Amino acid sequence: MNRPYTICHILSALDGKITGEFMRMESTRSVSGEYGRIRTEYHADAWLYGTVTTKEFTGWRKPAGIYSKEVIR
Repeated sequence: MNRPYTICHILSALDGKITGEFMRMESTRSVSGEYGRIRTEYHADAWLYGTVTTKEFTGWRKPAGIYSKEVIR
C-alpha cells in the first residue's frame, strides 16, 4: 500500500494567525507570491483547506452540491 506523503505548507503571521490584515500588507505580497510558487512546485495530488480559508476563496458563499453523511474509508 502506498501511503500518502503529507506536507503542511502554511503562510501565517508571526502570531500564528492565517487570516487578518497582514494578508493585505504590501510586505506580504512578495511572501505570498513565494508561497504560491513553492505550492506549485509540490505537484500535489490534492490540497486540503480549512473552513475559514475555503470561505475566503468563495467569498463566504454557501457551496452548492450534494452532501452525504456516509463516511468514505
